[in-house]
Parts: sequence; C-alpha cells; structure tokens
Amino acid sequence: LSLSLTVPLSLSPVCSLSFHLLCTLAQIVDYDRRRNTNREALGHLQRKSLAKADKVWMSMENMFFRLPKPEVVSLIEQEQAGLSDEIETLRARLHKNAAELHRMEGNPLSSAWDLKPVSQ
Repeated sequence: LSLSLTVPLSLSPVCSLSFHLLCTLAQIVDYDRRRNTNREALGHLQRKSLAKADKVWMSMENMFFRLPKPEVVSLIEQEQAGLSDEIETLRARLHKNAAELHRMEGNPLSSAWDLKPVSQ
C-alpha cells in the first residue's frame, strides 16, 4: 500500500501564498508586541519615580547600559517610528496578498476591498 503525498499543482500556489500570509501576520504580531513594550517603557520613564533621574538603565541585545535619560527616550522613540513603519508596510503587503488569495480561490472581491481610510 503506497500513499501519494504530492500536492496538486493547482493547490500549490494557494498553499504557498497562505503560508506567506500566516508568516506576515505572525511578524505583525511580534512587531506590535515590541511596540507595546516600548510604549510601556516610555510611560515608565515619564512617571514621577524616574522623572528626575539623570541616567537610567536600559537593556539592549542582552546587555545592560546606564545611559542619559534623554538619549534612552530618543532611542526608544526612533525604534517606535521604525516599528510603526514596518507594521504599515507589512499590513499593506498582507492586504495585497489576501486579495490575491481571494482571486486564486475564485472568490470575487467586493468593491470596498481597496478603500483607503480618509485620515490616519
């Protein structure tokens, strides 16, 4: 008794695109967690207990550094901006790939699919 484990050629691109969609979603979740951690850190730096501190401890790449507070705030804000840009890029890619997956599955897209928000 032998079983064939080959994927039909018509399913292969759909599976590949689905895998890429799931990977993109996981990456968005990971970046969003990092962004929330940074937001929490900025909140802690602005609280009264650290408001008057000249230098604060910061963990980076599994090492601890004692840096001036304005420099730490600047580093975190720069990372926040980079993460937000990357998340927006990934969301745009996710939207495009989801539309392509709908087309590959033979599902029609509604006319509202490509609507853009009025304001951000």
